[in-house]
Amino acid sequence: MTAIFDPLATSELIIDGYRRYLRSLLPVRDARIAEALDREISRSALTKGPLLESAPPYEHGATLADLVAAGVLNPAFQRLGSDALPMDRPLYRHQEQAIRKIAAGRNVIVASGTGSGKQKASWYPSSTRCPRNRPGGHWDPAYAPSCCIP
Repeated sequence: MTAIFDPLATSELIIDGYRRYLRSLLPVRDARIAEALDREISRSALTKGPLLESAPPYEHGATLADLVAAGVLNPAFQRLGSDALPMDRPLYRHQEQAIRKIAAGRNVIVASGTGSGKQKASWYPSSTRCPRNRPGGHWDPAYAPSCCIP
C-alpha cells in the first residue's frame, strides 16, 4: 500500500495542534477574556500557510571518484567511500565547482537553495586540508576527514 502525502491536510493537522497548544498555555478565569482569546486563536490569520514551493532539480556534475581521478582530491579520499559516501554518485554542479575552486586555493561562497548540499560543497575539500596540519601529514583512517587535497 502506498501512502499519499496530502500537504493541505497535514497543514491543517499542524495548525489544529498549534491552536490546541495555545489554548492549553494559560487557564483564563474571566469568561469574556477566555472567549476573546479563543476567538483570536481560531482566526485563520494565525497562520500564513501552507506554503508550497517547487524548485527545479539542481544540475549534476562530476563524482567524487572523477575529482580524485582528475587530481582535485587526493587518492586517499577513495578510502572514505561507503554507502554513506558513494564515490560514484554525481555531485551537484555547484558542489563540484566549489570543490575545484577550494582545491585551487580560491575563496568560495556557495549560495543555493535548501537541500542543495552547500555544507558538502565546502566540507569535502576543506576537511581534507587537515593532514597538512598534522605531524607528518599522514592519512589516518581513524581521522576520517583526513584525505588530502594534493
